[in-house]
Amino acid sequence: MKVDWNNLIADETRILSAHYTPGRSQGIRGIVLHHNAGNLSIADCYNVWQMREASAHYQVDANGRIGQLVNDWDTAWHAGDANPWSIGIEHANSCFSPWTIGDATLEAGAHLVAAICKYYGLGRPEWRVNVFPHSDFMATACPGEIAGSQNAQYMKRAQEWYDAMMAGTDAGEPSAPSAPAQPSGGSSGAPKIMLQARTTDGTVLPATTYPDFAGWRENGPIQYLSAWVNDPAWHLDVAAHTAADGWLPTLRDPSDINDLTNGAVGNNGAIDGLKMYLWSPNADHAVHYAVDCGGGYYPEQIDTNAGAGMDGYAGDLENPIYEVKAYIGGL
Repeated sequence: MKVDWNNLIADETRILSAHYTPGRSQGIRGIVLHHNAGNLSIADCYNVWQMREASAHYQVDANGRIGQLVNDWDTAWHAGDANPWSIGIEHANSCFSPWTIGDATLEAGAHLVAAICKYYGLGRPEWRVNVFPHSDFMATACPGEIAGSQNAQYMKRAQEWYDAMMAGTDAGEPSAPSAPAQPSGGSSGAPKIMLQARTTDGTVLPATTYPDFAGWRENGPIQYLSAWVNDPAWHLDVAAHTAADGWLPTLRDPSDINDLTNGAVGNNGAIDGLKMYLWSPNADHAVHYAVDCGGGYYPEQIDTNAGAGMDGYAGDLENPIYEVKAYIGGL
């Protein structure tokens, strides 16, 4: 199949059975670039990492094909202290210094960087802002000329792909993007709401987007919730209610589940009510959200910035919330 840039579906998926950490302790906020120091295929990388204690999320081969070897919501072992918050991309290249990548690898790698930045709301690709070389985190020559003589071209193409994707004009080689699949009730062309939960047993669950949900019943009720839109032009105001503290202060775009003051709503106790309030570039969209308090999902709540404020909440203010789902749809 051809890669689906809008939904981050690779040409080939070969998920490793070892040498990564399930889940993430932090939200995704950057990309780390690597090189193979050799012309490896997707299958070659899979075979190496099945035997070696290392991994990355993606491999870009010499033909520009992209393979996924670790799911984005899991932690690959590729960049030391940067592992919990980054996505790692490997690139096939020459076997000896200077380690240069071919044109097809450069183009596909740059396009993948743009797609990841768009999907996770990281902003326009910028070197050492949201895109980093492996050598920033470990003593290594990796990623070779991606951080040297080819860096300017690589980042230029990443920015051009990002601009095209944000404008809705992304098309052409190495692969044309597929039309994004829309969830039931979703609004075509709208960005996605990202959710991440910390449960009362202290577990930080992976970030999700609709139709998946945040939370996991086996870990207990949701204690803290991050919720944001993966497009910087859109904003989400979020407030939580607990039995002990009532309605807590509203936060805008809380997107760091490890920052329990400004990056997530909640205050130690189980959350039993949620408000979400969408600020969009136009008045044609609203946030649709619903919660499960143990007996199935309550009806969707729909809120928008077209009015004096939030017009309701999800939950019953009596029973703790175990699951939350949300998407951007019509009014």
